[in-house]
Amino acid sequence: VEYCNAGHEPPLLARRSGEIIIVNEGGGPPLCVMEDFPYEQARFMFSPGDVLLLMSDGITEAMNRDGALYGRDRLMPLLEAHGGRSVDAAALGNEILAAVKAFEASADPADDQTLVLVSWRGAAGP
Repeated sequence: VEYCNAGHEPPLLARRSGEIIIVNEGGGPPLCVMEDFPYEQARFMFSPGDVLLLMSDGITEAMNRDGALYGRDRLMPLLEAHGGRSVDAAALGNEILAAVKAFEASADPADDQTLVLVSWRGAAGP
């Protein structure tokens, strides 16, 4: 996968092995912040059973009524729990959104909460 991150929350790559990688190479600041910024692209290998998690900062910066942030410390264990087995990306996405909503405990969202999960099952047979 070739990518470039223009100032967004770094994606997370959940390997089928259980390893979680913060995909944070390449890229730069948000678009249009610095004129003519030389954005760098990067790449990683996507293997069968891996899940790529793309999210807005509204997920990690979701707040509860006490002003505490949801953060990656709460997100990572959800991803790690799915390591070593085939993952249904839709089910995992729903689990993450439900966990964020439960954490917020009826507090109003401070920002948009966008979540995209991509999984690859491997090349199709002949």
